[in-house]
Amino acid sequence: MGTVLLLYFIVTGKKFNFPKYTIAFFVLVLYYFSWTVANGEIASLRSGFITYLFSNTWLHAVAFLILVENTIFDDRFIKDIILFFKITIVTAFIVSLIQFVYDPFFFTPDEFRINFLTREEFNLRLPSIFGFLTLRDVGASFIPIMSILIGYYLFRNQKFHYLWLVLSGFVFFASKSRWIYLNLILILLQYPLIKGINFKKVIWFSGAALLSLILLVFLMKEAGFDFERFIEERLLSDSASTRFLAIDMFLEFFPQNPVFGSGIHVGEDLARAIGGRSSQIHIGYLSHLYEYGIFGSVILFYSLYLLYLRFYRVAADSRYYGSLFALITFLAANLTLVDFSLYHYGLMFAFIFNKYIDSQNIILT
Repeated sequence: MGTVLLLYFIVTGKKFNFPKYTIAFFVLVLYYFSWTVANGEIASLRSGFITYLFSNTWLHAVAFLILVENTIFDDRFIKDIILFFKITIVTAFIVSLIQFVYDPFFFTPDEFRINFLTREEFNLRLPSIFGFLTLRDVGASFIPIMSILIGYYLFRNQKFHYLWLVLSGFVFFASKSRWIYLNLILILLQYPLIKGINFKKVIWFSGAALLSLILLVFLMKEAGFDFERFIEERLLSDSASTRFLAIDMFLEFFPQNPVFGSGIHVGEDLARAIGGRSSQIHIGYLSHLYEYGIFGSVILFYSLYLLYLRFYRVAADSRYYGSLFALITFLAANLTLVDFSLYHYGLMFAFIFNKYIDSQNIILT
């Protein structure tokens, strides 16, 4: 709908503002499309070219971002979204609690059940309410939402009640994904960045966090959860070896097509060399270089750089860091994941709030 709406406005002669990063991302979409054509993937699609356009999330993401940059969001809209965010936190907590205590497949799609049916208990990810999007949206959407909330309340100089952090923290813990744990720490860094380091508050917060953790461990042990096994089999597991494997595979196969890339996410030679030890080159930046080469990766990395500059400018001018840290978590995630798609609804809201805060700055000026 965003793509159709944008095309409608363009045809009717509406003038648009195209920030540099949106132009760079549109060039990236064209490059992705060219590689898809060059490698015959469109021809192999039984559903045809039109369906390919409908499923091209990069195209829709860019259209959405152009619309956001040309929309004025009022205070009432933002307040409504804040309310929906809080409803999301409560709902996600309830569903995660049910999945954690009673049924790990509660409120999950069939494909999720199939993908994780053979996994051991401590490697079974709990997607909360986000399983119907992608298996990564606990981090790709819920983490940005929490970053936005924290940043917005700090920007307004209002107290963000710790209950929201506790409820969302349980959802993140239940996801059993270490990259999400890391991103939670990253978004919490907004507090010392804005408030400074108050040692009394640091001591108080550390004590409260420690007591909360002790209480959480006690309650979960009473519910039958084995923390020792969780730490050993999940947090200290050797799955990090797939990242070292990714570096080895990249060094071996990237030189074969360094400029324009292989055009294929996992080629036959790469799959044979990996030999079932991983599903892909498990570092996003290296995977993108392998697939799209230096040329395509320079376009992506430059687009992300322009986007970072835009978010940073708003943060520096307003001291609203919620959207900037949402982007930082996205960039950090690709150190261990392979997902450069901006088409996650929580991340999309980071653009909306960044535009809203930027508009406030313009009005004040």
